[in-house]
Amino acid sequence: MNSKPLQPESEESELRILLWGRTGYGRSTLGNAILNINATGDEIVYFPTGQSASSVTKEYKKMTGEFDGQTLAVVDTPGVFCTDTDQKGMMKGILESTMSIQPGPHVILLVLKQNKFTREDVRVLEIFNKVFPGAAAYTITVVTHADQQQAEEFLKSKQPLKEFVKKFHAFDKDDPKVDSLVKMIKEVVKKNNTTCYKNELIEKSQDALEKVLQCPEVKSAAEPEKAASAKLVGWISNRLDQEFPAVKGFFDFLESVAYNWMTYES
Repeated sequence: MNSKPLQPESEESELRILLWGRTGYGRSTLGNAILNINATGDEIVYFPTGQSASSVTKEYKKMTGEFDGQTLAVVDTPGVFCTDTDQKGMMKGILESTMSIQPGPHVILLVLKQNKFTREDVRVLEIFNKVFPGAAAYTITVVTHADQQQAEEFLKSKQPLKEFVKKFHAFDKDDPKVDSLVKMIKEVVKKNNTTCYKNELIEKSQDALEKVLQCPEVKSAAEPEKAASAKLVGWISNRLDQEFPAVKGFFDFLESVAYNWMTYES
């Protein structure tokens, strides 16, 4: 599956950031910190964390904030790698993530937890590489519960991480250093000439969305794009894509990624 950047936009008003990582590693806390970068009083809880997140960890969420005259759009992916996530749940999570970040993320933040690197984490890297091939130039690895030195030592201690990680940032909720993280994000965007990451999966999800938007009941909905996404998610449960061949290739790819993960888990 090939990846390619979009052509540079003359004026990028939205900076799209995708959070990706296992449940319990601090994705939502990281997202809140980024969106509260300008906060002068009480911080806003954009993404539920801890116990409050238990009932919604499988639902993706896209929230926006403003920084330096630009909209920051942060997408917190669902708990795709929860131990109780089944194959259809993973397909749903990947689908919603790609739909919500159209036409593609400018930066992907891969969230890891200091001193927590199991066989499941190795598999997460493998799945990441399959879902986001060739995304190294757009990816920053964020190590949570760590300072910069601890993060560096942790990443150097694991061979798969030494090979995978190109850029990293340490994140501790008591000393998050969000300014430096956002600066790094902007440097990545600048280095990529303001293009966003795009690959076959994202393109197929966009094509599928456009095709479903042609359905009469979707066209007439109050919010057609949300209705189209909901329809695609519903098709995952019932495999009704068989009745809509135009999106079958997209669903087949989602199913192969989910199947590989679930086979490994079992």
